[in-house]
Amino acid sequence: MRLSPSPADHAETSLQSTVQQSSLPAPLAALIAQLSAQAQHEPMARILADLGRMLGYLRLIEHKVRQDRLLVATMSVFLRLQAETSTLIAFIEREAHRQLRTDEVLAGVLNGVSYAIAHEVRRVFEVELIGLDELRNTSSIRARLEHAYGLLHNAIQQSLIVLAQVFEPTLTGEELFADFARRRQHSLKLYRELDQLLQLAHHVEATGDGRAVSLLLARLTLFRDESMCHLMYRDWNEYESFIAEMRAAQSRFELVTVLNSLTCYLETLLSQVRMRSALTDCNLDVLVPADQTVNQ
Repeated sequence: MRLSPSPADHAETSLQSTVQQSSLPAPLAALIAQLSAQAQHEPMARILADLGRMLGYLRLIEHKVRQDRLLVATMSVFLRLQAETSTLIAFIEREAHRQLRTDEVLAGVLNGVSYAIAHEVRRVFEVELIGLDELRNTSSIRARLEHAYGLLHNAIQQSLIVLAQVFEPTLTGEELFADFARRRQHSLKLYRELDQLLQLAHHVEATGDGRAVSLLLARLTLFRDESMCHLMYRDWNEYESFIAEMRAAQSRFELVTVLNSLTCYLETLLSQVRMRSALTDCNLDVLVPADQTVNQ
């Protein structure tokens, strides 16, 4: 007797179909075809194609989170991603060892890719996704899922870029990924504005100037209204709490206490933005002169 497909079977088929429909960027597809035609590079073609498929899973996760289809809908995709990345990491490590005899540069890149992906996969599944089923707050669940997505997306997209550049050194992130230029501009703007907020906060902390306090509050509010959307969702509530605390400060001591926490928070955000794959080759240290915001 033939059994009818279970809901899990339907979900599996739907997942595979959705990911298969995620087309690879044209330059990457061309490179994979080129490598596939060369026996010595067939393993590299497989690695690039598998990484491209991983990005397809991540796009599906992003879509589900945006639609508020949270824990149940996304965990099946995360678990599939975990299983496939584990297999891929083992394959990459074997290929890196094999390449040591013929191409030390490629072997080094493969080792770096293997380490980066394995590190972020462990971080996601041993930290970010632990205890999600115990959370009752939808915003907290979304924030954790979004952060897990971001960690894996950055690692895999950057891995594709550096591996492709071994064979096509002139390829850029913008050519490989349609959203790369947009994400870079958003990240650069975010970094610049956070750095300006940090410099202004340091100035207020050092001088206690009332006019500068008002300016900092205005800048924090403007950032909330125009740019906070480019931060991780999990950071929104904490950012807004600093605005409320600054407005509520009744004494110099209370203000300094808030400013100390605010500067630490802004430094943490800057470090997180700096690590985004879209900013890997940017010299962020020359983006904003140290005194730019104080005199504006």
